[in-house]
Amino acid sequence: MTVETRYMRNDEVLGTAQTSSYDSILIGEYDAITTNYLGVRVYVVHADLSTTELTSGVSAIVSLSATGNTYATWDCPQTSLVATDKIRVVVYADESNPPTTIIQTFDTEALGASSLDSATWTVYYYVYCVKVADIYDYYYRYGASTYNDRITNFTWTIAAAVHYFQGDGLTFVTT
Repeated sequence: MTVETRYMRNDEVLGTAQTSSYDSILIGEYDAITTNYLGVRVYVVHADLSTTELTSGVSAIVSLSATGNTYATWDCPQTSLVATDKIRVVVYADESNPPTTIIQTFDTEALGASSLDSATWTVYYYVYCVKVADIYDYYYRYGASTYNDRITNFTWTIAAAVHYFQGDGLTFVTT
């Protein structure tokens, strides 16, 4: 079993190492201080690019009305995978609860996993608010240690290697 922290990187990868510079995506512009909600949906992405949702709608929902970071948890279900499957985390944010606007998508590499294991993930978010004239701009920021959006307790099991002889009976293959 592998237990990792996965970072929302500025290259839109859900990776094991953080990137050094951040990205900033506008959530909304408002006339007054506004509560914004953020959450995620989680999918398995198969080799043919079809997806299977693991969440039941938007999950791990948080609310922020000022600059800051916060987190929420989500119970990842035990899920069988094949070695070529990736995990996709889609971040939603707006003033609705639950949020309905997709603001960013992050994918892992093909994990080489036999399963995504049952675990409670902690999902961290960062919101930046700035007042320009009489307008409040809210941004989702990620991709650097300053804006350290991430998922902890990302737990999976590596797929066992398969060894076999090809049809000619002479060529040994490991996958």
